[in-house]
Amino acid sequence: MKKTLLSMLLLLVIVLAACGKPNLEGTWKGEDEYGIATTITFHDDGTAIMKDELMEDEIEYSLNEEADELTLTYEGVDAKVGFEQKSKDEIVLTNDSDETITLTKQ
Repeated sequence: MKKTLLSMLLLLVIVLAACGKPNLEGTWKGEDEYGIATTITFHDDGTAIMKDELMEDEIEYSLNEEADELTLTYEGVDAKVGFEQKSKDEIVLTNDSDETITLTKQ
């Protein structure tokens, strides 16, 4: 009985540890509702390269504790966007005008 309880507790700890924040590291590509292609390459140090048809800039990023809001910082100005991870290979970002972009991990 004690071994079963201990095994269940150990399994619970493993499951909870796996439910941490999403791993954004890597390159994500998508197209917004206006047809503008966007690529974001997230690095593990909190920086990213954001590129579309008009620009390419280095930004900083952070994900809040609830993993539902992504803060993108460019030249000291923060932009907060809604964040939803649909799967390990798909995320959706939503700005404050309810415009969305779905990004797929490459």
